[in-house]
Amino acid sequence: MTRRHLLQDAVTAASYRHGDEGVASISRATDVDGLQVANKPYRVLTIDEVAEYMHGGQALPLAPLCGGLRPDVAWPYLERAAEAAARLG
Repeated sequence: MTRRHLLQDAVTAASYRHGDEGVASISRATDVDGLQVANKPYRVLTIDEVAEYMHGGQALPLAPLCGGLRPDVAWPYLERAAEAAARLG
């Protein structure tokens, strides 16, 4: 998944929720670096970071077709999420 797709999705979603900070998935980031700093669902994690995150009891939000990403690009993203989940076993 490219950060450009994540940014497109984040900006579009935020545009529908002016001033609504009560929605956990809303990010006000205006660039890809801002998505990472915001520490919200749009951040980019390694497989090890995802495994650690889920090991801590956190739900992993997945949006494989986020921002218009093509399915052939999204599929490896889902496979990496499954790999991280398998490390919890």
